[in-house]
Amino acid sequence: MYLYIIGNNMRLFTKKHNEIRFIKVGISQDPEKRLKQLQTGCPFPLAIIKLFKHDEARYLEQELHKDLERYNTSGEWFMIPQSGLTSTIKHLSKLVDSKKPNIKISSADRYKTHLSKLKKRGLLTTDTLWSYVNAPFKDLEQQTRLEIALDILS
Repeated sequence: MYLYIIGNNMRLFTKKHNEIRFIKVGISQDPEKRLKQLQTGCPFPLAIIKLFKHDEARYLEQELHKDLERYNTSGEWFMIPQSGLTSTIKHLSKLVDSKKPNIKISSADRYKTHLSKLKKRGLLTTDTLWSYVNAPFKDLEQQTRLEIALDILS
């Protein structure tokens, strides 16, 4: 699986003359095909800015989305200053190097990530939260699920 950063291939500037880039952070088995799909609906030229092949691409994508949250414009799209993009790529390179291939993400981390996504989308109601706490989840005790859920709500 590949983790990619795809972005506009043209210079855009803010009123303060700071260069910005629109980027999309995602994962794909075929980044070139994904680039073509994205280009179809995009009014400006796109290019692959950075590409990493990694066993834990999905986890790295989630971490990068968290790091870039302040730049988020819609879904997996971000509007980021060029300087921020450069430092993000450096940070991501270190993160990729630090992650050993084939590591296992704990059930608790997967559960927390899932609930966080539901909350961000406004889909985490008391009823849905309670059903997740009560539902069986591989290798995760109910008490742990409850603690994670309460942490997400706070």
